Amino acid sequence: MKEIRTTSNPLLERQKSIKEVNLFAHLSDEQLSILSNHSTITHYKKGEQLFVENEPITSILLVHKGRIKTCHYDNEGSECILNIYHDHEVIYESLYFNQTRFPYYSFCLTDVTIVEIERTIFLDTVKDNLQFLHDMIHLLSEAVYTANEKNVLLTIKDPMARLASFLLDKDEHCVGPEISLKLDDIAASIGLRSETISRYLSKLEKEGYIKRVGNGKILVTDRTGLKETISF
Repeated sequence: MKEIRTTSNPLLERQKSIKEVNLFAHLSDEQLSILSNHSTITHYKKGEQLFVENEPITSILLVHKGRIKTCHYDNEGSECILNIYHDHEVIYESLYFNQTRFPYYSFCLTDVTIVEIERTIFLDTVKDNLQFLHDMIHLLSEAVYTANEKNVLLTIKDPMARLASFLLDKDEHCVGPEISLKLDDIAASIGLRSETISRYLSKLEKEGYIKRVGNGKILVTDRTGLKETISF
């Protein structure tokens, strides 16, 4: 990751960011204080790279504000988006594994503020908190379920049905009423061409299932109708 630009932000801002993460809901005030005191905050601009594949993992990363994507590239250089993280989400997969390097790249989709907590300090702080460990198991189980769901989505041969499934999932999990993704990012997420995405978005909008409300913003207006376009 890049060198920290600023660490002058008040401790209160870091404490607030840590408390807003669902994973940390059952940490004690003392534990939250320790993590806040051993955290740093960094600001990134839209389009900046957060980290690269095979870079050593030394901390867990909290998205205080903004959106980032994780991705990898195939042998032909085509991008495949693995996940999109937004406000109050955390990249924590490395906590209990021997994996010490990132297995993917990450870029900022917007201006982003990241809070970093050193991995070893975090583990030492939460090691005796049984509720946290239970919550971690729950979230890791959800991550496995989500990965399986994405694998199923990618087996849908009909482009319209694949896109509709993707939009329904993003609508359920996005921050705010709109899905904020560019055509290229949607295409890289579900293995279709940007031209194909544009064509089928136009069809879905004509049917009244969605509405494009700005550059890179999609509002799902009829979830029931969108579900009806999906056939396996």
